Amino acid sequence: MLDAAMTKDQLLAELGALRERVFQLEREKKETALALKRYRHAEEGPSDSEAGYRDEKAPIALDISGRAEREEALRKSEEKHRHIIEHSTEGIFQMSPDGRLLSANPAFAAMFGFESARQIVGEGNDFCEKLCVDPQDRSKLLELVNGGKSFPGFEMKMRRRNGDVFLMSLNVGCIRDSHGDLLHCDGFATDITDRKRAEEALREAEMEMRRQSAMIGSLLDSIPDFIFYKDLNGVYLGCNHPFAELVGRPRDQIVGKTDYDLVERKKADFYREHDKRMLESSAPRQNEEWIAYPDGREKLVETLKTPLRGPDGAPIGILGISRDITERKRMEQQQQQLLKAESLTRMAGAIAHHFNNQLAVVMGGLEMAREDLGADHSIAALLTESCQAAGKAADISTRMLACLGQTSAELTALDLVQTCNRAIDRQVASFPQSIRIESSMPSEPIAIRGHGPKVEQVLSNLIANAQEAISDDKGTIRISVRVVSAREARATHLFPAGWTPQSDLYGCLEVCDTGCGIAVEQIDSIFDPFFSTKFTGRGLGLAEVQGIVRMHGGAVSVESAPGLGSVFSVFWPLAPIEAASLPKRAPRSAPPGEGAGFVLVVDDDCALRNLAAKMLGRLGRRVLTAAGGLEAIEVLRARESETRLVLLDLTMPGMNGWETLAGLRALRPDIAVILASGYDKAQAMEGSHTEFPQTFLHKPYGMMELKQAIDKVLGAPIPD
Repeated sequence: MLDAAMTKDQLLAELGALRERVFQLEREKKETALALKRYRHAEEGPSDSEAGYRDEKAPIALDISGRAEREEALRKSEEKHRHIIEHSTEGIFQMSPDGRLLSANPAFAAMFGFESARQIVGEGNDFCEKLCVDPQDRSKLLELVNGGKSFPGFEMKMRRRNGDVFLMSLNVGCIRDSHGDLLHCDGFATDITDRKRAEEALREAEMEMRRQSAMIGSLLDSIPDFIFYKDLNGVYLGCNHPFAELVGRPRDQIVGKTDYDLVERKKADFYREHDKRMLESSAPRQNEEWIAYPDGREKLVETLKTPLRGPDGAPIGILGISRDITERKRMEQQQQQLLKAESLTRMAGAIAHHFNNQLAVVMGGLEMAREDLGADHSIAALLTESCQAAGKAADISTRMLACLGQTSAELTALDLVQTCNRAIDRQVASFPQSIRIESSMPSEPIAIRGHGPKVEQVLSNLIANAQEAISDDKGTIRISVRVVSAREARATHLFPAGWTPQSDLYGCLEVCDTGCGIAVEQIDSIFDPFFSTKFTGRGLGLAEVQGIVRMHGGAVSVESAPGLGSVFSVFWPLAPIEAASLPKRAPRSAPPGEGAGFVLVVDDDCALRNLAAKMLGRLGRRVLTAAGGLEAIEVLRARESETRLVLLDLTMPGMNGWETLAGLRALRPDIAVILASGYDKAQAMEGSHTEFPQTFLHKPYGMMELKQAIDKVLGAPIPD
């Protein structure tokens, strides 16, 4: 007996073989019947009508041996196949060409909700007409049947006995007789409702997965970070669009490749080693590196690599995320520069204050000693040289403040073209013949708001820097002036840190040299005081440039590379610039009566206080002294009507200069005040105050500077 679970194709083959044997037996029956008829004719004799046709000598043979055996074999084969059909879980049926159901197995009947095949099989029972939901399906089925060809997988919507609709798949084979006429159709029917639902659910799941995949892909592409993933052998499995743009290849040309296919071997070795260490540690690893786009753009990226893990937690690949941190690093560097500049400003201011206070004592003492000894004395020349050296020391202090933008100067409208030409003319005369200076100046003036000598100082320092970069080699320094937009004033290396344009247009002074160039990592340090790539303590040239430019509200940018020279661009605010709307203070006049009254010297430094008193005495002034603010107020209260002028130190313990000035003016609103400090005027005068002095005197000062300040205050009304 055959297995009831045999496949459809096997069962159809068995049924076909069975039909062939049935047809053979039918032919044998016909031949046997004909032979028996001839035998009877031979025994009984021919009829009169047949006598003329019988060949009396013709032999008559009848071989019926094996017939019983074949009939028995046929019976057993029919029984075997009937058993298979009856117990098959597949619906098996036989249908006439006009759609009548000739036979069906129990599985076919059960498919429609019937208990037995007798309920669905019967004379004139067109099951398609009764149970088919869509008439078009029935018409199509009959069309295929009458076409005479076997057809698999024909799907029809059918109705069960209880009215439920299900989907049935038919695999039909057409059976023909020996003359080729269509006898009937044998077929298998399968309820594919659940399968179709499963397939539909699978399709929906696949569509959802595709939608999710597309959404994830879109999300990855929208992330500006460079995202990629590889297998354990370093073969790329995928990446997002920014990564493909970085590599300079379409994604389909990256997938399946390794780093050795995409970058130079040295870098690929580095990446592979990084991957290996990450996988060995089974923990994320991070590194920073400079990378270049195919078009030459460079970015500093921070790459994080982490293992991709399978369901069992074992690594199955590598996920990498690289983030562009160029701007972040630039902001961090700017912040560091700002903090450094702030620190240097405080330090330089404090140093200048104390340094200048002590220099004031030195210079004042030397000046008075030289005056007492006379010009013919043997050490007069030595004292003069000492005074000059002390003056140069004081100048260094001033330049240090200039480097940090802590100096002040009156800014007026001036022609940048004319100012630069004047500075170039002075420089050319002292230049070596091996270095050529070329200038490109517009015919029309470019008006900026600046201080002429300081603008010239900037150009002179930049020319000196370019000359040093060229050194003893032959080279060229090119100087140009033009007007640029605020957009052009932005650059990668822009100083001071954090500078942003405040107007649409700027005057640009550009100095370009063919010298040795500057490494990228050193550019942020070249404006530090005394920084040099050649040897320590070079000077204040570029630091002073930045300070002066900062004082003008401008900026300076640097473009350079080793062996390719350097370009320094200085951006100056154009004139005219509307002055800020500040409240105007009424000018104060010094009390009348030149030569009369005391000068009150207020300073916490005893040496400076005594030196100022001696200078004033030599200038013919009567002097009162006080070591602090409270003492000064008490002295003024005691000699209020006799005191005409106060020489007031800014930085004192307890009450500072501003607080003391307010206290003195509360007592005597018309008292004239000279404010003295080792700080620069801009730094000393910053802030909001209720009272202001008639003038400012910078330490160290000599008797001539002191006399000029007194004459200025007592000689005419002085605006605040």
